[in-house]
Amino acid sequence: MLGCLMVLVVLSFLRMENRPTPPVRRSAHAFTPLAFEFEWQKIMLLSWGLVPLLIGYAISIAGRPILYDRYLIGSLPALMLLAARGLRVVCFNRLILAGALVILLACILPTLHAVTVKTREDHRAAVATFAGRFQDSDEVLLFGMYPAFAYYFRAPVSHKTILAVSTAIINTAIIDPWTGDKLISEDPTTANLDWRDGRRVWLFIRQKGPHEIALMQRVEALYSVGQEFHFDGASLYLYIRKLGT
Repeated sequence: MLGCLMVLVVLSFLRMENRPTPPVRRSAHAFTPLAFEFEWQKIMLLSWGLVPLLIGYAISIAGRPILYDRYLIGSLPALMLLAARGLRVVCFNRLILAGALVILLACILPTLHAVTVKTREDHRAAVATFAGRFQDSDEVLLFGMYPAFAYYFRAPVSHKTILAVSTAIINTAIIDPWTGDKLISEDPTTANLDWRDGRRVWLFIRQKGPHEIALMQRVEALYSVGQEFHFDGASLYLYIRKLGT
């Protein structure tokens, strides 16, 4: 869909040349000569669409990452106006217009499927629940939810462990975007889960599959479930260390 939008934005800077037409009836599929036209109104719209994106990109490269797709909604009105003008340009030929509409509809189908069938992950609610109950001495296990956790929870966490969701990213260095710390993703099957000074442990998981169940069984050898919270696409568990362990 983004690719289609960019193509239509480029087409918006084309205009149909006005040439005298012969008296003979023109074919419905005839091509009209096109030429680039950089009108100031289109330049203003293009600036409106690109400046927030470029500023966010520059700040993200120079400092903290702030460029998230949900923040680009301010650019969409300008880009959609240009895209609509670009779609108007292809109206000179029925076959091209029909093809463009078919491509746009085909690109929309996955989004419609996601909106009507899938439920959006509610990681924000999971982190908000955690934030209201977190204590500085708590251990935090993040299994497949580190990006969302780092995004929503801006306070420092002294004791956190990132568990790799696949063998390909075990021992991969991950930079905390807010503190700059380098964190190493650990193998969930061998990671240390026995914290003598950690009475409480939080576990974030995205889904309760075989790997997550195996990890929970390892945790529950030393800790008992104190509270559990379930959200769309995320689960949060608070474990309390068992007496005598």
